[in-house]
Amino acid sequence: MKQDIYKRNLLIPFLKIIFDGIAIELAVLSAYYLRFYSPLTGIIPVTKGYPQFQGYFYFSLFLMAVMIFLFGAFNDYRSRYLSSFSQDIPVLFKVCVLG
Repeated sequence: MKQDIYKRNLLIPFLKIIFDGIAIELAVLSAYYLRFYSPLTGIIPVTKGYPQFQGYFYFSLFLMAVMIFLFGAFNDYRSRYLSSFSQDIPVLFKVCVLG
């Protein structure tokens, strides 16, 4: 009976995919803001103009798809309730290096 719970539970992988997508999207959009519109522009000035936000947004969608594919390829979206830190960190490291 216990194995059926792990096999049929799709909520955990679904939530992982959603939260990973949100985290990737926020990371790219925050990088755009920090680079072009934050007080850091006083330290590192923008010299070649401001790129369109649309390009960064499309790039973030592409990056999100690639990273979610890589996480799936490395079995990070397994259906399990508890995963240990030692199980997730090697997968995270591999995907970030490849991505």
